[in-house]
Amino acid sequence: MNRSRMAKMLLCILSLLPGAACHETKPGAATEIATFKAEALSACRCEQHGGPGAKKGCWAKFEVAIAKKQTSDGSTMCAPVYEDSRCWTADGKPSSPTNPEHCMTTAYHALLYCGGEALLCTEKEAKAAEQAANSADSPTASQAQRDVADAAMRSIAHGEPYVAAAPGTPGCV
Repeated sequence: MNRSRMAKMLLCILSLLPGAACHETKPGAATEIATFKAEALSACRCEQHGGPGAKKGCWAKFEVAIAKKQTSDGSTMCAPVYEDSRCWTADGKPSSPTNPEHCMTTAYHALLYCGGEALLCTEKEAKAAEQAANSADSPTASQAQRDVADAAMRSIAHGEPYVAAAPGTPGCV
């Protein structure tokens, strides 16, 4: 194996970031993915500010943009914050070394202690919400601490200022 290929494989193994692709992206794919991400962020912000009844209308433009792809939906099984994602291959067939799968996060959800969820649109918001939730996640935490964590997560979802967790902070996001 040549050094260049070995270096690429090592970088791929080390990356392990959400949405990271361990293959060479075909020309135009990066632009297409960036377009999908921008559409998803716009849709998420629309839903975030429009409420649950706005979901279908908010996501319509994203759905039209990605309709030509055969996608699969997924969600992580993490708490207190989980993420939704969309994955697809260039030709809609199962992924392979010559037909890599592309995935992107479309939204994050913070589980509230009082029940329900707060919709989040960026990884930065998700990390901040996870940090807020973790501050009240202990068997000895009081209801008041959990209420403060819920209020912080709802504030983050409404775009209010917050302090995100430092890089490398343990968590699902």
